[in-house]
Amino acid sequence: MLSGMRMKVDFPEVARLKKEFDRLRPELARKHLGAAIRRSMDPGKSALKSTTPKGPTGNLRRSITTKVIRYRSGNVVGLVGYSVTGKGKQRTNEGGTVRIGSNLGYIGLSIEFGTRDRYTKGSIASSYKRLGPFQLKSNATQARQGRRLTRQSQRLFGQAARSDARDQRRGGFLNPGRGGLLRSRGAAKLSQAAQKFRVAATVRTTPGYPKAFFKRATKGQRVYLSSMPIGGSTGQPPIKTAYKMALPAMRTQLPLEMADSLRAAFRDIADKFPRKYAS
Repeated sequence: MLSGMRMKVDFPEVARLKKEFDRLRPELARKHLGAAIRRSMDPGKSALKSTTPKGPTGNLRRSITTKVIRYRSGNVVGLVGYSVTGKGKQRTNEGGTVRIGSNLGYIGLSIEFGTRDRYTKGSIASSYKRLGPFQLKSNATQARQGRRLTRQSQRLFGQAARSDARDQRRGGFLNPGRGGLLRSRGAAKLSQAAQKFRVAATVRTTPGYPKAFFKRATKGQRVYLSSMPIGGSTGQPPIKTAYKMALPAMRTQLPLEMADSLRAAFRDIADKFPRKYAS
């Protein structure tokens, strides 16, 4: 299966050559016209490689391929896009669980068109269920320190609020005391320090992303996976951009390739079917 957009490329300048192929036996037309179209798609494949972001695994760029579909009537269609069959040889990075292969371009359409904000169905996002086990690690000491500083900051905020209330009863805002202000500043600094410890104590996977991943939301909440911008890190839809880049080269190359294939078809006729085509 090939993931991508449907774009019909119609070159009027090859109409005369196509009529010559239509005069051939369908099986002969399929063979040689398909070869011409496959060769003419090389600029499109190269352009798509240049416009596709590599990403953390490289699977999307690795999945770029071409495909030629031959119909019984003799007509032929060429496709350039991302392979999403999930088949073929695959591997994982040493010690990792994320698959690496040439048929795993599942994210292609998401990058081409972008996505809205995405969330998991449950409170955990993990590579375990689909890709296998990994280890989790976190710094328990830093986690405890973060919780301790959070409690201290909360107490100071409470004391500051009570101090401000007393000052208002005594003299209103025209005569505020310094106790509440100092406690508020101290509480804010403690809160910032607590946040740093919480970040340092965040659960991490061994091996790290992209070899494995793990995210957890608050109980009852879903994990926020962010949105996908159009084009990912490039900011440009890769297929549309590659199409515009490669179109002039393909338009130039296709008639030449069709002419070469037509001559090859006539050689086949002379070699394999001399009597039938001579009559």
